[in-house]
Amino acid sequence: MMKRANFILYNGAIAMIVSLSSFAVLAEKSHQQKYEASLGKQMQVKCFVEFRGGGNDIRFAAGSYSKPNHAIKTLMGKNITKQNGQPNKVIYKVNECVQLKEDFSTEKARALDKVRAR
Repeated sequence: MMKRANFILYNGAIAMIVSLSSFAVLAEKSHQQKYEASLGKQMQVKCFVEFRGGGNDIRFAAGSYSKPNHAIKTLMGKNITKQNGQPNKVIYKVNECVQLKEDFSTEKARALDKVRAR
């Protein structure tokens, strides 16, 4: 009888260990989830900007932003190099930033975004 009681306790302990370990596996994050958490909240945004001396453009940024308009700080005063021999331009003002797949609120920005090659 004593052996039977020990056997039941042993099986009960094994069942408890197996069930607890399965909960630990379910609670474990995948490698992709861990990687994304280490990066923070990555967001790709597009911003409607004005250049010093005139002109508008759509500029792109990616970073750990909680809102798209937080990208304004990274673009303000940035020097933009032109490849076709034109002088460099400096971003004077960032009017609006939205997530990459969203539309701008102003018609001028939407029209410029529509013709922008990607």
